[in-house]
Amino acid sequence: MTDEILLDMRNREPPEPLFATLDAVEELQPGQLIRLLIHREPLMLYPQLQQLGVPWKVESWGAPDWVIVIGPRPDGSG
Repeated sequence: MTDEILLDMRNREPPEPLFATLDAVEELQPGQLIRLLIHREPLMLYPQLQQLGVPWKVESWGAPDWVIVIGPRPDGSG
């Protein structure tokens, strides 16, 4: 069973969504996913996730919101 964390960053101003998302990624437990809701494409987040080796996919994009699914971490670490 996958545990999902909902992270609603809609209408939060940068850099708060980036930092909050990266903090949540650091806390990921094995099997957990983050569903990020945000009002703009998080372009600065993608290279950070790539560097950490954490997979992500864009589930929906554009108006009114972007939905990005992050994780789980491939090594199973939190």
